[in-house]
Order: sequence, then C-alpha cells, then structure tokens
Amino acid sequence: MANINSIIKRDFPASSWIQCFPIGTGRLAGSITTDDTATDNLHLNHERLWTHQLYDKICPDAAQHLPELRRLLATGQPNEAMEYLMENFRTAQTRTSVSGDKVDSYQPAGCLTFKFSSVDPAAPYERALDLEQGIVSISSGDIRREYLGDPVTDLLAGRIVAGQPRTVTATLPGAKVDHSHDSLVLQSMLPGCVYLCVIVRFSQSGLPEGDSLIFEKVKDLTFELNIGCGFSEDDALSEAQFQASGDYELLKENRTVAYQAMLKDAASIEVNGDEQDNAILALNYARHLYFAGASTGNYPLNLQGKWNANPAPPWASDLHLNINLQMNYWPALPLGFSNAHEAMLRFFLDHAMESGRDAAKRMFGCRGIWWTWAFDPECRPAYSGTPWGIWCGVVLWMAQHYYAQYEYTQDLEYLRNAGYPFLKECAQFLEDFIFFREDGTAVFSPSQSPENQYKGAEKYCISLCENSTIDVELCNELLSNVIAASEKLGVDEEDRKVWADLKAKLPPLKIGEDGRLLEWEQPFEEVAPDHRHVSHLYAVYPGHDIDPDKTPELFAAARKSLDFRLSHGGGHTGWSRAWCACFKAAFRDGNGALEEINTLVEKQCSDTLLDLHPMYKLVEGTFVPVESVFQIDGNFGAAAAVVAMLLRSENGVIELLPALPDHWKKSGSVKRLRAKGAYTLDYAWNDGVVNRLTIRAAQDGPCTIKINGEWKTLTLKTGDNVIL
Repeated sequence: MANINSIIKRDFPASSWIQCFPIGTGRLAGSITTDDTATDNLHLNHERLWTHQLYDKICPDAAQHLPELRRLLATGQPNEAMEYLMENFRTAQTRTSVSGDKVDSYQPAGCLTFKFSSVDPAAPYERALDLEQGIVSISSGDIRREYLGDPVTDLLAGRIVAGQPRTVTATLPGAKVDHSHDSLVLQSMLPGCVYLCVIVRFSQSGLPEGDSLIFEKVKDLTFELNIGCGFSEDDALSEAQFQASGDYELLKENRTVAYQAMLKDAASIEVNGDEQDNAILALNYARHLYFAGASTGNYPLNLQGKWNANPAPPWASDLHLNINLQMNYWPALPLGFSNAHEAMLRFFLDHAMESGRDAAKRMFGCRGIWWTWAFDPECRPAYSGTPWGIWCGVVLWMAQHYYAQYEYTQDLEYLRNAGYPFLKECAQFLEDFIFFREDGTAVFSPSQSPENQYKGAEKYCISLCENSTIDVELCNELLSNVIAASEKLGVDEEDRKVWADLKAKLPPLKIGEDGRLLEWEQPFEEVAPDHRHVSHLYAVYPGHDIDPDKTPELFAAARKSLDFRLSHGGGHTGWSRAWCACFKAAFRDGNGALEEINTLVEKQCSDTLLDLHPMYKLVEGTFVPVESVFQIDGNFGAAAAVVAMLLRSENGVIELLPALPDHWKKSGSVKRLRAKGAYTLDYAWNDGVVNRLTIRAAQDGPCTIKINGEWKTLTLKTGDNVIL
C-alpha cells in the first residue's frame, strides 16, 4: 500500500481534462479522464508532435537600428523606444501576418475512449494515481482498470478486469481497424506536413464498428499503445510499429522493476511519520512527473510538460524561457534527475545554437547567441515585434543550468565539451552587446524586467529600460561562472581578464528610499505592485549572489520587496506562488515557505494536483478570471521549495535544514538528496536537531557543512561514505 503522501485518490469522475491523472514514458504521454463512472478517456501525446510552420521572425537589418533604440532609452523616452523597436526590429512577414506572431504549438495525438456496459452509477467508484508505482487505477463496482507508461518497452499500456463479463467499446476517433493484429490504427497529418500514427493492439479480437472495436464478454482485456510522428507517413508508421508483448503481467512486472530502480535512485523526503502533508505530496508528485515526462524523452518539458489535449493550447504550450522552462528543472539536480536535466541541455545544444548565433548577429551585430523566450522545437528565435519578445536575458538565465549541471556532477568532460562552450558564447555576446557610459559603468540595453511595467513607460504591456536589476544579476552570475569554469579547465586566460574587467564595471544593485531592492536602475514605481513575476529577486532564488552572509543589506532589501509584492496580492498564479515559496525558503522563513506551498496545493491546483494558471478576459475595462489552465512549472517549483527548506548548497557551503518549518521539527528524514560538489546526503532529525548524517563524496577535497548551527569542514575522498 502506498504511503499517504504518495497517492492521490478521488471518489468522483473527472468533470474536465484539468482533473486528469498523467502517465508517460517521456517520449509518450497519456492523461486519463473519466466522463462518468462508465467511460474512461486516455488522451495521447508524443513529445515531438508539434505543428511545423517554420516562421522566420528575425529582421535581417535590425542591428543597424540598435544605436537609435539605445539613444531613445538613454534620453528617457521608453514608450518611443518601444514603438521604434516594434517597427524596425521585425520582419515584413510579422508586419502583415497574424500567424507571424506565433510559435508552433504542441499537439495532442488523439484520445482512446473505453465505454463499459452495465455499470451501476450508484456502485462504489474510485480513481487513484499511485506515485510510488506510477500507475493510474480506476474502479466502478466490479470493473477495475489500470493505465501506465512503461519506460522499458517505451509504450503506454492498460488492463480492464471485470468480475462479471461486460461489453467494452474502445474508440479512437478517425482510426481504422487492423483485423490481422486486433488493432486500431490512426493516421493523420497536422499543419506543416507533420504525420501522426497511433497503433493500439488488444489482447483479444473485437467486432469493428467505424473507428471502434467492440469486445464482448470481457473479463480480462489488455492493450498496448505506441505513437509515431515525422515528416513522412512512412516515418510515423515505422516509429509506431511494435510487437505486442502479449503478457501484460510480465510487462507490468518488468516495468515495475525499472520504475522502482529509478525511484530508489531519486531523493526521498519524509516528515512527521505517516502524517498527511501537502508539501511532501507535491514533492512526490513532481518526482512522478519527471519519471513520466522525461524517462525516455529527448525533448524538454514544455509549459504543460508532455500533457496536452487542446489543439490550440494556451501560449502554444511552448518552451517558455523567461522562468517557466527553467522552473521545470529547478529541483531536477538535487532530486537526482541529472539525466533529465542534461537531456534538456543537450536539446538546446543540438537544436538552438546555430539559429542563436544567426539571431545575435542579425538582431544586434554581436557574436555569441541570442534567444527569445518563446521557443518551439525548431528553436528559431522568434522576435515578432511584440513588446516582450526583445528580452536579452534568456541565454544568461539558461546558462545557470549549464553550469549547475557541472556543479552537481563535477563532470569535467561535460564542462569541457558542453557547459563551458555554452557559457563562453554567452560571455561573447555580453562583450559585444554591453557598452559603457562616460563614467565607465556597463550598460545593458535594451533591457526589461520580465514581465513588469513602470510608470512613465506603461503604454505597452512591458517596459523597456537600461540595466534592469535582473539583467545586471544575470550578467554578474554568468561572468562569475564562465571565469570559474575557465579556471577549472585551465583555458582562455586572456578572455578571463576581459570577463573580470567587464564584471567589475557592472552597476551595483540599488536599494530604494523605502528600503526595497529596486527592480530597475532608476527608482521607478511599478504599474502592477502585485505582479506575478518577481524578476529583480533572481539573485535570491534561483540565483545565490544575494546572501545573508555576503550581502546582508541587499538580503534585507530583497525580503522587503517580496513582502511588498505579496501584501498587494502577488503570487496569484500557481508558478508565481511556487516561486514565492522558494524565495521564503531562501530567506530562511520555513513557516512562510510551507504556507505558500499549502496555498498552492489547496487553492491553486486542480483536484488532481495539476498546477493552475488563471486566464482572464477584459470586461468593461477590467480583467476578470474566466478559467484556469494547466501549467506544469508550479508543480516543479513547489518541489524546489521543499528542497530549499531542507538543504542549501551555495557559495561552497552545505547547510542542513536552513528553513525548517515549525510543523516539520518533530521528525523527518532525507535520503539521496544531492548537493553542489557532487555530494549525496542522507540525514534525519528530531525536534529540529539533525541526529544522523551520511555524506557520499564523488570527488576529493574539503567539504564545508553547517549542521545544527555549527560549521564543520570535512576532508573527503571519492567514494567516501562518511557518517556523522
């Protein structure tokens, strides 16, 4: 039986897709809903199934307009600068075509529906997602169903068992029946000539009826399912073809062994014994989403992970790079999902570097790479003249992940071949992009604070400026990391001097008269004091340059900024609430962090724990919420906050229980939690005091650790298992 914090049970059908349970392998994904007690729907996804319009949105002569854009900003004309930007930095296509403003969108692959005869609507009903098994189970009276993703065969599969024989109808809209294999086969084409093929094989023969198979006198029916896609019908069909195992129990057994092996390698956390806890449930749910969304996958987790049933999803369900994709991977490395994290990094190295170099040159006349924050798998930087699309901090934020992969693994070959080359191209962009005022201060322009406005520049939905706080923070972090990486590798000594000089000329962060950290270089007043983005606190979390020991004044000012934002109603999206929980953990406010997670789980998630983002429409000049849509980043952000409450490994120090909430002080334990420096930690506590600690080292050297308020320095060797 699953632990109480590892199972989600509901005794009512899903009234909408937002109440689904997700399963998957990484390449394939499925989400299970139930129209009623006699109908199950398995919504299907394939990670590579996107439209393929291939819009070119980079203006070929934009760089020549950069000096005038910068002049307008330097002379205090931000609205005029935005108008100039929107007119002169966009292609002819985006001026005349509405579609030019879009990235390609992530697409559903169909929906397999099962209908069961003779179901008593008053019979006991339950549906559940077991997070320790990764299996969805549903029961209506004596009819029990299971649905799972199998990373061993890389298939979706399921089983229907009935106490009394039933008629089961399986429908896949648009499919044809393949009599020779007892299969349903769906073949179709999406916009951009993307071909799709879904094959479902059943364990017994059924009677064909249109796009359905009718199975009579069913007591035990199993199915296996594969999806293929590509730019030809043959490619899609070839990928979708598979040999059915014919033995569901063997498939499930092999799959369970693999799943448990993954589970035993990942970090686990328990608090207060078997007591139900929202935060630990959220953490376990995030682990399941990594297993189901990344085990066999090669594409990054998008705005909805790998789960989408809408042909026109919000924001195209794209790869959103101004916090959302990054938040998807915040807890990956400490929880032990470094393979999923590295697959995301490899995807961008394989798909986005050449287009990024081209965009940097055409947009700004710079070396290095430039990306916009709205990406699809073609990774064409998509500046289409919109106010928000010009932000130049995207690659700098992504660079944090390329260096973190090394920090957590200490893999020098990775750093030499992947991490450092990426950091170096980011630094080269800064070398060419940054200019200097007469006093020698570096200027990052055009700049933005995603996605906020300040008064005096509120004509458009986001404001342009020079030297927003987040951009200065990102520059400082990138330059620190690229210098450290070059030193570790013993390369590029002359470049290192250039980067150090550039870092020294960055403007200092500023504190306003009211004691808050300024969001912009000037003391502008924000248009939305409740804004969902808190971008200027990046250096608190996920960054670490604002620190209570190194920068106490900035640390206090940043906390004041967060309190101000929340006092005006901030955190009103799920992902923003999760970020606020991470901030509070970084501020050593465990009670506050736990309160934010509880609010997220109880008020900003669906019944089945899907993180929600409210959608609005304009009514008589006021935006009012009309629905909430799934956005997966808040699920991972909540898990990151749990980790941050129990472990901090920044600036060369490992700190245990940095933000332990009062409710967790009684007892708890952590297993296999990773820290920077390639350490793996197991520890437990009672009454808020750590009483057991084991550290496993993957490198030689000293390890500084703060435990129960005391500092200890250990000298460890690779493979050491030190018990304190």
